Amino acid sequence: LRGLRSLLVRRPYAGPDMDEADEMDSSAPQRLSRAEIERRLQASGKEVGDALEQLGALLVDGKLCLMEERYESNLMTRVLAAAVLQDIDLQRCRLSDFTADPDLKTYPKCVLDNFMAKYSVPAPERAHADADAMAVEKEQDAKEEGGSSTRSTAEELRAMDLQKLALFRAEELLAALPPSSSLGLEEFMTAWRTMLPAHTEVGKELLKGRALLLHRRNQVTVHKLSAADLSAEPKVRFKQLFAQTPAWSKEELLPFLEDIVGPGVSAEQLLLKHTRLTRSKAEDGSELKLYTTR
Repeated sequence: LRGLRSLLVRRPYAGPDMDEADEMDSSAPQRLSRAEIERRLQASGKEVGDALEQLGALLVDGKLCLMEERYESNLMTRVLAAAVLQDIDLQRCRLSDFTADPDLKTYPKCVLDNFMAKYSVPAPERAHADADAMAVEKEQDAKEEGGSSTRSTAEELRAMDLQKLALFRAEELLAALPPSSSLGLEEFMTAWRTMLPAHTEVGKELLKGRALLLHRRNQVTVHKLSAADLSAEPKVRFKQLFAQTPAWSKEELLPFLEDIVGPGVSAEQLLLKHTRLTRSKAEDGSELKLYTTR
């Protein structure tokens, strides 16, 4: 399923106006339906469905795509700004809390639904109990008025997944780095935190498989290096990794191998075949194990 993302970004969604212009351009790539994607990838419906959910695929007129990154970034910024301005609790919120904001009214409902599905989870049990009580009250009010009431997704209490928000912002920061450039770790962390809700906890462990942290002369620098951009061929991948730095700890390497291990091929087997283990003493006297190229 490594090719799924490329199928979804062949024509990303960047808003109604841009979409209308693309529709009029006969040379613009066409989006694919779920059935077309399954045929191209030769994968089961469940496999494709799980991967689409993980990527946060957007359904537009029966076709699937991803949001254009800048469009998604602007939407995230406006959602977080609305939460501050309207004092919305991100751990107990509804889609309808945000749709009243003037800056968010311009976004299609399918986009807002997709954003909430991608970046939030059902609120804890206590919140569900509150939501159920509210739904009963609304239904009773509707009956008294002689109408009917249906509970919509906009009324479901949700909790924003701050880690997913943080991962998107981290990838956004990394994508903005010019080729072969880096940021100091502290500078990166400061910029990262300013893009997120107050008091959101972020740590360098979230960067595993998305960035390379290099330790040189008592300074740690952050470099863009995504496992998704590396070759699926193990021999080529290790060559790419060792081109970045000649020695890796096991903890550093493993996140960049997760997508090429599977039945019959473990990370240990790959390390044994493609690397050489060297042992030395760390400054504190403990044993230091590093992997280098064969």
